[in-house]
This record gives sequence, C-alpha cells and structure tokens, in this order.
Amino acid sequence: MKEFGKTEVIIGIEPTGHYWLNLAYFLDERGIPRKQTYRYIHI
Repeated sequence: MKEFGKTEVIIGIEPTGHYWLNLAYFLDERGIPRKQTYRYIHI
C-alpha cells in the first residue's frame, strides 16, 4: 500500500447465500470498513 500512497482498505462483499455474514461480523467487530455489492440478475 505504501508503494501506491494508500493508507486504507475497503473490503467488498457480494452478499449472496449466507457465507458472507461471518466475514461481515468479523470486519464490523474490528471497525474495518466494508461495502456490499449486488450483482444484477436478469431473468
């Protein structure tokens, strides 16, 4: 990160199924920022 002059990381999660929940709880407990992304589903 230093090489590119960055000081923060944002984790992106696609909340499908239930597997993302444990990671989200882990990140939230530690104050690590996250964003949820939703894929577009066309039927």
